[in-house]
Amino acid sequence: MADKLQQIDTWVQTQKLSPEAAKNIKRWLTESVFAAFLSEIHALMDNSNLGELEDAFRTRIEFGTGGIRGKMGPGPNRINLRTIGEAAQGLAQYILQSGISDAASRGVVIAHDTRNNSDVFAKQTAAIFAGNGIVARLFNGHRATPALSFALRQTGAISGVVISASHNPPSDNGFKAYWADGGQVVPPHDKNIINQVNAVTTLKQIDFQKGVNKGLIQTIDANMDTDYHQCLVDLSLSSERDLNIVYTP
Repeated sequence: MADKLQQIDTWVQTQKLSPEAAKNIKRWLTESVFAAFLSEIHALMDNSNLGELEDAFRTRIEFGTGGIRGKMGPGPNRINLRTIGEAAQGLAQYILQSGISDAASRGVVIAHDTRNNSDVFAKQTAAIFAGNGIVARLFNGHRATPALSFALRQTGAISGVVISASHNPPSDNGFKAYWADGGQVVPPHDKNIINQVNAVTTLKQIDFQKGVNKGLIQTIDANMDTDYHQCLVDLSLSSERDLNIVYTP
């Protein structure tokens, strides 16, 4: 490890790496909470991938109005288990401090798309909500965002999360926060959630299976899909069903 830290200092001295990026790289190399990312960081350093190191570590990914999204990889300016975890922890803290007495039992609904790691990030998000004592309801597979909005309102949940990066490149992923009305968070919720995310230092995460056993992590009933599809049929302005459809994700 000493040689890696020395290499970072050399890059800073020769102005190949900013002091801000160097500070964050050292933190991710030495603090135990980031141990899972060591091999990826070592690989970037061994290949002298200074452009990636600078971009991934110089700053922190911003939690905007709807959440976070960006390129996956190690570092505070990337989408990974840590930054997704911080977003989930911040939202959990806001829910618990919202003043709504039954917020934890009303819980959250979590959906994810088919992007790489979306299912992994969704399970981690559920484990963090459960670790904060908030019921997490998870779909049994990928779902479109409107299905999340529908399920959120049907279950009476206080909030929801979609793991997706929408139209971004395949290298990206993200975390989108929703509120009880089924829409993405808007003022004053957005700013307050951002403040909570920025203040996160510790992730209160429970083992996923333990959360299931305690009833804090639940699978959404399959009837939800049937109800959703029926709702769409009822909203249709036409009785025509014999349609040819071209679909592309």
